[in-house]
Amino acid sequence: MSQLGAICEVHPGAHLLAVVDRGAPQATAFAAGATAVLEPDVASIAACLRSIKRQDSHASSHAIFAEGLATGFAKLRKLIGEVRCG
Repeated sequence: MSQLGAICEVHPGAHLLAVVDRGAPQATAFAAGATAVLEPDVASIAACLRSIKRQDSHASSHAIFAEGLATGFAKLRKLIGEVRCG
């Protein structure tokens, strides 16, 4: 698990999926920074990766919208300031 912690330090925004032996305690992997902890089951791992990808694309589209909104309001504030001044 120390390797997992080291990866988290180098890549703080990365989603890390830990695969542990069946019945192994999962708390250690979560404490080390894992996004998800699964037993070695291909279907579960694939579903988890698809879910993380879907969440990331949803979050990034919200970030793009928020950035555009902030830019638009900044332009509007500047325009209103120019109208007030003259």
